[in-house]
Amino acid sequence: MFGPASYEATDRAVEVDVGEEFELELPAGVSRGQSWSLVDPRPDRDVVRLVSKEREFGDSGDNDGGDGSTQHFTFRGLEPGTTKVRFLYCVNGHCGGEGIG
Repeated sequence: MFGPASYEATDRAVEVDVGEEFELELPAGVSRGQSWSLVDPRPDRDVVRLVSKEREFGDSGDNDGGDGSTQHFTFRGLEPGTTKVRFLYCVNGHCGGEGIG
């Protein structure tokens, strides 16, 4: 069984068919209180819909401040069109900066 196509933060454009799901994978320090948050302006709800979000805990084994965790945001294409998906990186519930997207 195959899951949705996966994309990373470096992928700036995603093209999907109506009804197709896609997943955005973002590295995070979840065990350290660091995570990504979907922010306004939200994606056009006529074009895509957030289906699920999950956290995958990991251990990078490196001493680089990351913990090897990943957040997965799965969306479904609803109608033809273009929209933006924006995220901010949050530390202990505090979000700031311009984000990605």
